[in-house]
Amino acid sequence: MVPIYLQAALWALFAASGLLIGAATAVFSAGWLSHRVIAAVMGMGGGVLIAVLSVDLTTRAFEEGGALATVSGFLLGALVFSFINWRFARHGAKHRKRCGNCVSQPSEDQQKGSGGRDCGCVLA
Repeated sequence: MVPIYLQAALWALFAASGLLIGAATAVFSAGWLSHRVIAAVMGMGGGVLIAVLSVDLTTRAFEEGGALATVSGFLLGALVFSFINWRFARHGAKHRKRCGNCVSQPSEDQQKGSGGRDCGCVLA
């Protein structure tokens, strides 16, 4: 029989293998994958992670606070997130999720607070 600590290590390696496979895929295919494909894969991974966490948090919130508190909390959180996202977009962060190849970043001289160097260099 395999010792319990070795079983735990093997299951952890198996669970983390998705990260290793994803990292290897990103490194070796970065030159030929389109931005749309990369965004779709990252969006799917992020969405699954957020969905799993949301289900866990919703269950706990419902058990401890009841339906009204749970629904109110999630709606308030969604409103706060949407409002802050809208404010960012209106105040110069419209293209904050674009890569340097899609939208060039302005220099500090062109737009204060942009993070671009004063020499006009575009940061990657």
